[in-house]
Amino acid sequence: MKLTKKTLKRLIEQVVKENSMVLSEEQIGLSFQEFKTLLDDKSGKGGLQRLGIMSGENPRGVGTSKQQNVELMKDLSSFLDEKGLQYVSIGGKYGNPENSYIILNPTKLDMVEFGKTFGQASVIHAQKMRRITSDEVPAIHFRFDYIQTEPDGYEEPQYDPQEYYVKESQDMIVKTDADDFYSELEGTRFNIPFFTGREMPDERYATATDVEGEVAALKGKYDRV
Repeated sequence: MKLTKKTLKRLIEQVVKENSMVLSEEQIGLSFQEFKTLLDDKSGKGGLQRLGIMSGENPRGVGTSKQQNVELMKDLSSFLDEKGLQYVSIGGKYGNPENSYIILNPTKLDMVEFGKTFGQASVIHAQKMRRITSDEVPAIHFRFDYIQTEPDGYEEPQYDPQEYYVKESQDMIVKTDADDFYSELEGTRFNIPFFTGREMPDERYATATDVEGEVAALKGKYDRV
């Protein structure tokens, strides 16, 4: 689903009745608070259901020249424009300084395809989920998957076209003052606590808009997207 400026603004105003955003082609300007507002929207249907995070820079995790990275991000921007997907520009550092995009409403297989197209070792995909707690109380949140789309570095052969691995899942974004392994949006640093030893709660999940999935979750199954 493509979010219009009107829809995005309405979602934000439901939680914070201030700020606005400017749309230019498919690229959107968001503050960290506006981004969090979209993530915290508790409605099960409509609006933001999925998001992806990826860079075009430093393919396979190998540092590339500044000019090459500029061209790679231009290519990724044009690629997303052609796909009709809206996106938000963010900075950050993951070993090397790196610019990325938060992409609104791609599927998981979209993100796998995009990662492979741009030679990225990993991408992130998030799906809005309905979590069923031990007392059967549903809670809407996003589940973030860290997806390995290609090997790190060029020593190992490229994966097959359909080959990818979900390495870890988490259910939160946290602010951080770290000097490495962070993303940055409008001056606010944040990350998803992958590979920190934090385990996901032992609860049941279903996609927030999937009634059959919710029923399966209530039966103790895990509805993967």
